[in-house]
Amino acid sequence: MTTTPKARLPPVSPPTYSALATESAIDFLEAFFLCAGANNWSEEIMATQFPLTLRSAALDWFLNHIGALKLKHIRDSTNYKDPTFKKLKEAFVHVFSRRSYRDEAMEKILNRKKRESETVDAFVQVFIKLLTSYDPRMEETGKIRFISRAVPVKHLAQCWQNNPTTLEQFCDNYRNAEYVESIIHKSESESVLAVKSVEIAKEVAINAILEAATAASTQALQGEPKQSRLQPFTNTVNRKFHSTQVSTSYPPHQSNQEPNIPNTGSCYRCGTSGHPRVLCTRKVFCSAHNSTNHDSSVCRGVFPQSNSLNN
Repeated sequence: MTTTPKARLPPVSPPTYSALATESAIDFLEAFFLCAGANNWSEEIMATQFPLTLRSAALDWFLNHIGALKLKHIRDSTNYKDPTFKKLKEAFVHVFSRRSYRDEAMEKILNRKKRESETVDAFVQVFIKLLTSYDPRMEETGKIRFISRAVPVKHLAQCWQNNPTTLEQFCDNYRNAEYVESIIHKSESESVLAVKSVEIAKEVAINAILEAATAASTQALQGEPKQSRLQPFTNTVNRKFHSTQVSTSYPPHQSNQEPNIPNTGSCYRCGTSGHPRVLCTRKVFCSAHNSTNHDSSVCRGVFPQSNSLNN
């Protein structure tokens, strides 16, 4: 009696898990157990096949989890062994069976802001990775809205210029905004530097003037006269004053007598001291000559008598 061999069933493909909001970690594990039973997998094979079913954020978690385990063994100086399927399942359920995983991903997205030293391309790449871990099927318009929340307010207007519909257009606008800001910042820095240069030049000039004035005062106290800027004007006034002082031309009707005031440097127009004739501004009147050219107190001549006119 011959026995017919049992027909071998084709292997069942295991399910995949990407940690999407629409996926359930518990349902994935139940489907994975059914697949392992249908394929007659042992615990070792299940531990080997389990990472192959993970995608996207779930695969990132597995790589980080294994890396942390290896690092712990290195710190403890112990030999590393791959975790069993039981330990992998416990760690997987602890992370992905909670709804808080999606909330944590959204919290990272909302708290992520662009840093000052970060380029636009690097910032967008990091943000797209966060959005993909939250929802790999998110459209570009949704990604643009989330990225714009992390853009500084001063760049938003230019980023949304011409209503970009793709990430490339949005990034181009963002780069242009940062370029314009860098030019404005550079011009402001140059203007501030120019103002500071002018202030330094003024301070140097003031210090030089103060030093010159201090040196001049020191020389004056030591008896060393220093020629003043008013010296040429003073010399001119003195020359005019002395030329008026030595003048001896009198009109025919005046006598050659001495003036009424001594030669003490007083004004020969008003008779007061403190200024020469050429700088006199006082109101004067000579009753002898009926003239406003000089005062009666300094008149040099005597008005002729009426009998002298008849002779």
